[in-house]
Amino acid sequence: MYGEYIAYVTNSAGATISIIDIATNTVIGTISGFDGLSGMIITPDGTTAYVNNYGGPIAGSGNGTTVSIVNLNMNTIVGTITVGLAPAALAISPDGAYVYSINYVTGNPGTSTMSVIQTSTNTVIATIPGFSGPFGIALTPDGNYAYVTNFGSNNFAPYGTTVSVVNFTD
Repeated sequence: MYGEYIAYVTNSAGATISIIDIATNTVIGTISGFDGLSGMIITPDGTTAYVNNYGGPIAGSGNGTTVSIVNLNMNTIVGTITVGLAPAALAISPDGAYVYSINYVTGNPGTSTMSVIQTSTNTVIATIPGFSGPFGIALTPDGNYAYVTNFGSNNFAPYGTTVSVVNFTD
C-alpha cells in the first residue's frame, strides 16, 4: 500500500501504530484497535506483523492477554491470538515459522511464561514456564536459542538479575 521506505511505531497510550514515511519523516497512516501495545515484529517477507497487547485503556495495564495479527498490505488487524497474561515483548524465528511472546504475568519468580506461536496456523503450540518478569527477548541468528531478560516484579522486590536461555533444539 505504501512505498518501501516506511517505519512502524507502536503507541501504547494511543493504542495505535503510526506508519511513518522515513524519506520525509511524516506520519502517513495509522493502524488502530490495540490495547497497551508495546512492541511488534514483522515476518521476514514483510507482509504480516504480530503486535503484543500488554494491556492498557481497555483491559487495564498489565491485564492484556493477546497478540494481534496485522496484514501490512491492508494495514488492518486480521486476527488475535490468546497468550499468557501481559505479553511484554516478541521475537520471530529467522525463517518466520514461529513467534515467541514473553508474558510478564505477575513478575514474581517463576510465574512468567513464553508462548510459542506457529505462524502457519497462528496458534499457540507450546507454553514454556519459569521466567521472572521478562521484558526483553532476543534470538540467536540461527533461531536455536532465545535469551530472555528477567526484570522481576513491578514492586521492585524481588528484582531481576538474570537472563534465561531457552534451547529450542532439545
